Amino acid sequence: MQVLACVALPPNRTPNSFAALVPSRRYTAMFGCENFGYDAFPDECVDSQAHGFVAALYFVAVVIISTFFVLNLFVGAITAAIADAKSELEHEHEEEEQIFADDEDDDTRMENRLNELSEVMAKITDAVEEFAQLEKERKASSIIKQATSRAG
Repeated sequence: MQVLACVALPPNRTPNSFAALVPSRRYTAMFGCENFGYDAFPDECVDSQAHGFVAALYFVAVVIISTFFVLNLFVGAITAAIADAKSELEHEHEEEEQIFADDEDDDTRMENRLNELSEVMAKITDAVEEFAQLEKERKASSIIKQATSRAG
């Protein structure tokens, strides 16, 4: 038992210091006052009693606090995963909006180009009609010239 006394109360500590009392109380509770031989807590050695209600209350409190702690870890992990998924979804949505905006710009450009081509086609149609009219007039004048040269 002398070895336990050395472990419980190192030579540089006095029985009055708090650091010396904590291991001494633990060894007194484990081995009993008779076997440990330390009388710093005479009330516990003479009239030792179990504190069942306090121990049960402590156990329940530790279990509840531990449960909340673990539950908080799970909720935090799930919340972080949901936030990551939401940010990824928003990023994809922004990319789709950009693609649709580009498509709208392409549609607008295509429509403008078609309008320009329609205007060019209208000008070409007018020019072809004018040319056809001139050709008709030329043929009519050449027919008239041939008819007058044959008559004369």
